[in-house]
Amino acid sequence: MSSLCTTSVPHCYLCGSQGTPLYTDLVDHLFGVEGNWQLKICENPECQLVWLDPMPTLEDLPKAYQNYYTHQIVNALPSKTILRTVDFFAYRKFNKLLLKLTGMQKQRMQKNFFFLKEYTPGRLLDIGCGAGHLLNRIRQLGWEVEGIDFDESAVKQAQNLYNLKAYTGDLKDIVYPSDNFDVITLKHVIEHIPDPAELLKECYRILKTGGRLIMTTPNIQSWGHQRFQQYWRGLEPPRHLFLYNCSTLAAVTKKAAFEKVHTQTTAASSEYTFARSMDTQRKCTGKTLNQLKFFSKTWLWEYYENWLLRRRPTLGEEIVLVAQK
Repeated sequence: MSSLCTTSVPHCYLCGSQGTPLYTDLVDHLFGVEGNWQLKICENPECQLVWLDPMPTLEDLPKAYQNYYTHQIVNALPSKTILRTVDFFAYRKFNKLLLKLTGMQKQRMQKNFFFLKEYTPGRLLDIGCGAGHLLNRIRQLGWEVEGIDFDESAVKQAQNLYNLKAYTGDLKDIVYPSDNFDVITLKHVIEHIPDPAELLKECYRILKTGGRLIMTTPNIQSWGHQRFQQYWRGLEPPRHLFLYNCSTLAAVTKKAAFEKVHTQTTAASSEYTFARSMDTQRKCTGKTLNQLKFFSKTWLWEYYENWLLRRRPTLGEEIVLVAQK
């Protein structure tokens, strides 16, 4: 794949302050986009937004997704062996008990249905719907659903697998009428958007009064990022253009006219993030780790992070934001 054309982004999208390098010489370990990438962090201590500088140009940004499989679950764990089989057996035995004792079972259920079980079903739009797996689950709760994604092949899967109403393109291309949806969801989408406030303004316009915007995104202040630093799965250059903490995600949402904004973080299903991060770290450093320890650490760390959240609730791997119009 040829290198992407880029543009300099020296100033913070939110407050206009200068950025200072957070990580340099990052490479795309996931899908092999050429180039070395740099992440900057806002020098304003009250902001701390993180962004890619330079960023791919709007014209070249689609090239970063040529080998990208929208919402595909990549197995980061080693191939199945006797040790892994034994470890997985132990995991299954203890995990049911641990899920109940720690409250993770409820968190995973909430995340599985994208925090919608407490709401009365209505009209819902999922931006970045991928192959429609989440939309199909939400529809089972009684919602009338639609989806949008830039990936034409993923949209076709959503249509063929689940008979979903799904469209290829950007939100602005559809031109929905105002006050049209009760809920709009964005699952790990906002970090990919070069002008997030513009997208969220359109979300605000097409939401009904009292409607809700629900987003998830990687948390740059998570314990996992602190643990793995430049190897953390959530960085994902050059596709993740902005990386948020709770404050900056709320700020960009309020920039789009939303006033009632709530954020929290979660450790539910963070095992995947830890597994991918550890796998990247191993490949880059050449360090080896026996498969039993590898598999055990990834799921035990999930519970450790969940325990940390009791004292420091901003340390979860994902931010969950709910905003009301």
